[in-house]
Amino acid sequence: MLAPECLGAVAETARSHAHHLQGVVGFAFVHEAMMSELHGRFMEDPTTTDVLSFPDELDDIAGVVPGSVDADPEPRYWGDIFICTDQALRQASALGHPYPYELMVLALHGVLHLLGYDDHTPAGRSRMRRTENRVLARLNPGRTPVHRSTNARASQQRRPRGSV
Repeated sequence: MLAPECLGAVAETARSHAHHLQGVVGFAFVHEAMMSELHGRFMEDPTTTDVLSFPDELDDIAGVVPGSVDADPEPRYWGDIFICTDQALRQASALGHPYPYELMVLALHGVLHLLGYDDHTPAGRSRMRRTENRVLARLNPGRTPVHRSTNARASQQRRPRGSV
């Protein structure tokens, strides 16, 4: 089940980055074996990771212009976010914060990927972390932002080569 904190992070991210964006994001909470299989299939790395984001192939989400009006009245499908519950639990323990908070951080991270953020370069990673910290500070006033090393989380984004 998606914790209320995760829904708050998703909603806050969408509102703060593209006021006109409305639609649907799919979440799947999977165990380590499933995440390793997905990571291997789509990222060519058979190890586990904490979060994978798969943008919808039909939309160029990063190219959406803020304030533009979508002519289609149907809710847009933005993509899927897979969160590894085993990895999230380990990370929460290692970082000293509650498991639901880690799920919220991972949900937020996945949504940012769907919005076009990329953390595979130092500049992109810095931009993404600043945005994560801003959103998390709004959602959790008084909580110190989580500072992760590059190896603490191996978040990935890639368009799938096949259906998941």
